[in-house]
Amino acid sequence: MRKYLLITLFFLAGCAENTNDPVATYVQLGDSYQVTLTGQRVNMSHDIFTTRSTSPTSQVFLLPRISGQVEGHEISVKKVTTLFSGG
Repeated sequence: MRKYLLITLFFLAGCAENTNDPVATYVQLGDSYQVTLTGQRVNMSHDIFTTRSTSPTSQVFLLPRISGQVEGHEISVKKVTTLFSGG
């Protein structure tokens, strides 16, 4: 039981420092909108080429409208950018 508790705590500790920036940006593209979310993610064991404890990350979504209700099937992911994927 103790082993499972330690494993669970180890995995939760890896997610503890991920943060979202307080502001998202959007740009109108014709009749839809491009929304960019940014934040920081905690580096994992395979991120051996950096000395930082967190890395910037962003994700771009295409939305049909900026207000009102948007159904999940209407959202498309355009691009995900991390430190190593460029962008």
